[in-house]
Amino acid sequence: MHRYRKLRQRAPQWDFDPIEEILAFIPARGGSKGVPAKNIAMIGNKPLIAHSIEPALACSTISRVVVSTESPEVAAIATRHGAEVPFLRPLELADDKAKLDDAFFYTLDQLYRQEGYEPQAVLIILPCYPFKSAALFEATIAMMKRYGATSITPIVPRGYDHHRCFFIDHGKVRIPRLADDRIHDEPGFQIPCNFTLTQVFPWRLIHGRAANADEYYRLFKTIWRERYAQQKIWGRQYIRVDELTQFEIDAPEDLELARFIFDRQGEA
Repeated sequence: MHRYRKLRQRAPQWDFDPIEEILAFIPARGGSKGVPAKNIAMIGNKPLIAHSIEPALACSTISRVVVSTESPEVAAIATRHGAEVPFLRPLELADDKAKLDDAFFYTLDQLYRQEGYEPQAVLIILPCYPFKSAALFEATIAMMKRYGATSITPIVPRGYDHHRCFFIDHGKVRIPRLADDRIHDEPGFQIPCNFTLTQVFPWRLIHGRAANADEYYRLFKTIWRERYAQQKIWGRQYIRVDELTQFEIDAPEDLELARFIFDRQGEA
């Protein structure tokens, strides 16, 4: 069961429109340094990317599922499993130095330019984490709607020696500066990169005013100050997930382990 963590006592004053249009965005390059053609590698009788597409399609509160890729092969497989691939990503946004933020910006900007499409929130799903479910996505979206959070990030219990570990200290989030920077004996939490749900501004406020992700984030701050700074809202909130949910395929041995786990689950 997913547990919510309420960081404040009073409900926020939330004046934005109710969140109805939610886009699932799945970035899936054709190449990978650690595992060649990782996103279409077979796990449990289906390609890895399908383990992200199918739960997103099964989530009733997600409006669209769009895959961003430069690879015609990945695009064909993603389409076969029910996702949309309305265009291919430029090659310069798909090499080993490419940033996820740039693919995110390019996709939203192209969807607005070609269709006038403006999601109110985007669920960014990384396909290298194969263990996820529609129920988890439903719970995350319900949490955003309930609390008016600007973003929801998964967390898992973790020890003190992880570089993405943080602590809850008297109701406040604290990130340790050093591996041994403990706070009493409180358990730590890791923020995995599995998925993130984030609200976005109406893209008409962005299109034509930003040409890349860096300009987008600078513009984001300007729009926030001009339009929304006076609103009392909650920022990032967290939803706890189990250890298996944050399992990442980053090396050939991870791929083999994931196959073993799926095979055992199929036998159960």
